Amino acid sequence: MKTISSNIYNQVNRRLVNTINYQFQPQLFLHLLTDKNTKVSFSKDPDSLPVGYFNAPAQVSLDKYVISPREFKPNSEFISLLQKIVSSNVQNDQNFMIEALNYPSNYMPIYDFKKISDFINQKPELDNVLGYVNVNELGEMVEGTYEQNHMYRLCNSDGMVKLSDYILEKVEEAI
Repeated sequence: MKTISSNIYNQVNRRLVNTINYQFQPQLFLHLLTDKNTKVSFSKDPDSLPVGYFNAPAQVSLDKYVISPREFKPNSEFISLLQKIVSSNVQNDQNFMIEALNYPSNYMPIYDFKKISDFINQKPELDNVLGYVNVNELGEMVEGTYEQNHMYRLCNSDGMVKLSDYILEKVEEAI
């Protein structure tokens, strides 16, 4: 899908690309490339690395459109970049540093923020977990122990990927 969508994008006059902020996840931008093909990214720049693509039904306004897991096609290049960024930076993310205090001598899930837990220590759904990191007996993440979860999904029934502010900043720097 990436190759097909990239080819379509290369055929589009970039000045004509309509870009809007995705109202259901304000970190994301939608870039309408053709009548149907839409690119999703963490940047206003339509040339940035896409999170993925989807085909919106004709005659649908993107400002009210909810991206479904069935139609969303993730970009494997973005997933690889995201995993590399999380692996290298999660131990410096305040959100997870605080949460690690609840996981001494255990593995802690590193998740996206599509769905916020209803209560403390609620385990996130498996397809919202980017990976796991080992936490020592003092409640500190052990550097170099991050392991990717291959069942993670950028888009699922909980919505589109949403990152912590710290990881988002790192992604924006990289794309």
